[in-house]
Amino acid sequence: AAAAATDPEWVFRTEVMCQFVNMAGAGPFPNGSWQRTLDTKEARAERGVTRDPDRQACYGLSLSFDRTMAYVALAFWDTEDRIRVEIVARRAGVDWVAPWLNDPGRKVKPDYVAAQRRGAPISGEWELLEKLLTLHAWEGTEIAGWHGWFYDRVRAASVDESPADETDEEFRARVRFSHGVQPALDTAATTAQIGTVGGGWAIDLKGSPTDAAPLQAAIAAVGLLLTDPAPVYESAYEREGLLVLD
Repeated sequence: AAAAATDPEWVFRTEVMCQFVNMAGAGPFPNGSWQRTLDTKEARAERGVTRDPDRQACYGLSLSFDRTMAYVALAFWDTEDRIRVEIVARRAGVDWVAPWLNDPGRKVKPDYVAAQRRGAPISGEWELLEKLLTLHAWEGTEIAGWHGWFYDRVRAASVDESPADETDEEFRARVRFSHGVQPALDTAATTAQIGTVGGGWAIDLKGSPTDAAPLQAAIAAVGLLLTDPAPVYESAYEREGLLVLD
């Protein structure tokens, strides 16, 4: 019973019930749950919802399996106390990633950046990126752990998890997660294949029918955010410059 509550349906049916499950085109989340976590920019603007500047925001990086496209995801807490995740940049190659994040005009500084340290296409760029960014190594038990955290937040939006006659306001208070309309992320979230890893599961970039890297980047960003990383303090000298008196 515990496995049925915490694992994607295909994992439970395959590992516990010994059934073959065809996952082609289904994605890892309960049917319709990803769509129900959509919160458009227009709807958020009407409610006056913005990023909470007093709380951390985290980036996640990923590279497509064929290494042609890199993605940067941003996860943050908003003023409704909900997690928001978005793909904020995507371009060919990886050379642009560090300069883009380090741009002095970037509103959200790259103080918290996560990428898979081993076993993913982005891992091959670790030495390059580590020289230019302060990276959190996403590895070990965090791989399955962060996928599980992300899954739980999307699953909470499924019809089966939703009380009858729940209002939109009650839904938002219970499902503390949202995303916008982004075809690359939406496609990945509704088609990505997954495979078992350790005691859990993870996105299978190679086996997915479309590019699942946007979803992997989103999971990295949300996972790091949920670790509640320690605040990075900026000194007055760094913020305003050093004044030298003659």
